[in-house]
Amino acid sequence: MRNRFVCPLLTCLLAVAIGACADKAAQETDITPAIAATAAPNAYEHFESQQGRFAADFPIVWRGGYRAIEHPDSLAGARFGVEFVFKPEPGSKVDPRTLAVIRIFPRATWEKIAGQPGAPIAVKLLANGDDVFAISLPRANPYKPGTAEAARFDVLVLAIVANPPKISVR
Repeated sequence: MRNRFVCPLLTCLLAVAIGACADKAAQETDITPAIAATAAPNAYEHFESQQGRFAADFPIVWRGGYRAIEHPDSLAGARFGVEFVFKPEPGSKVDPRTLAVIRIFPRATWEKIAGQPGAPIAVKLLANGDDVFAISLPRANPYKPGTAEAARFDVLVLAIVANPPKISVR
């Protein structure tokens, strides 16, 4: 079931990344070393949601690259969400944009969503009791191709596509 959602998501994100690289004005940026660094064993960026009562271990390249906003979330029947917002470099003139959202769905709601045709709203990370933890990623990079922000945003998103966050419930 997980592969059913991850493969189309990975394909979509890679298409976006490849399209950004095709821009003639794009800087030559090799993100392979940054993504490879995410595979380092036991090297994670640990996040704890006090309100959601869960923790998430992201690839280490996420360290310092985001801020988290916890809030009630009713999208598609979710009950809670944590929005992970990209942190541009200090002095950058771009607005922060959403990197990912982890939502907590009641199991019955998730089962209805998962059974619907079309692109999934999120990918399940963990089911625990009546809760399903799922992650939503952006459909495209919101930053101008060839910019430092676009390259860093791609590194962070592709890192969690390659190594999805590990969720633990408190």
